[in-house]
Amino acid sequence: MIGIILTTYGNLASAFLDAVAGILGSQELVEAVDVMPRDGEREISEHLIEAVSRVRQADGVLILTGLCGESDFNICLSLFANQSVRVVTGLNLPMLFKALTYRSKLNLSDLATCASEGGKFGIIAC
Repeated sequence: MIGIILTTYGNLASAFLDAVAGILGSQELVEAVDVMPRDGEREISEHLIEAVSRVRQADGVLILTGLCGESDFNICLSLFANQSVRVVTGLNLPMLFKALTYRSKLNLSDLATCASEGGKFGIIAC
């Protein structure tokens, strides 16, 4: 099974995790890393490294981040570039549900694509 990390500014990552738990129940190998305005690059890096080590399995880790270009996104790209970690940005609930649904069925690369597509298809203007 692929481990999943959610990371965003503020408490949004934890809120996403709470929403998932309320609908799907508690999930194993899923963690939220909330990045607060006072957190520097060193603190963010430490929190991400610790979270990845807790959810790492042979199948890898998928990190879902809030916005492209934010500190946590950039740090993830630099920290985990040569490891079995993929990063997808633009975190939303459809993306998260897709990742959780397919993480034991797909390899890491395919799961990153599936999550990204799930996030895009979950956005509909009516």
